Amino acid sequence: MRQYHLCSRTTRARLALGSILSVWVRMAVFTPPLLGLLSANAADFQTDGTDVPVYWQTLWFRAACAAAFLLVLWALYQLRLRQIAQVFNARLELLSAQAAMSEENARLSTALTEAQQISHTGSWRWKVGTGEVSWSLEH
Repeated sequence: MRQYHLCSRTTRARLALGSILSVWVRMAVFTPPLLGLLSANAADFQTDGTDVPVYWQTLWFRAACAAAFLLVLWALYQLRLRQIAQVFNARLELLSAQAAMSEENARLSTALTEAQQISHTGSWRWKVGTGEVSWSLEH
């Protein structure tokens, strides 16, 4: 019993070399040689580009992949912007709190100095670890 020729020698050689993306595609006819219609060598031909591509080779699929990639990229960009905004707002809040505390400290220091001048009393401070001693102006 004769076997069918599934592919020609040139097709096997191209597949062995890995040139799958070749423009010239060699195909073999899957008819038995007994019918006498075509032999395996006569079935080699050049494609005319009318073959239907697989869905992942179509333009709409590539466009959909590009759109999905851009959508994911945009979502990651928005997420990063939110993170930066949170850090910026936290730092701005910290700076405004520090400014408010500095203003309150200056106000209390002025009030203390004024109270010491009115009552003719003073204050002093002694740092035991360093031995530093400081007095107020009314001392």
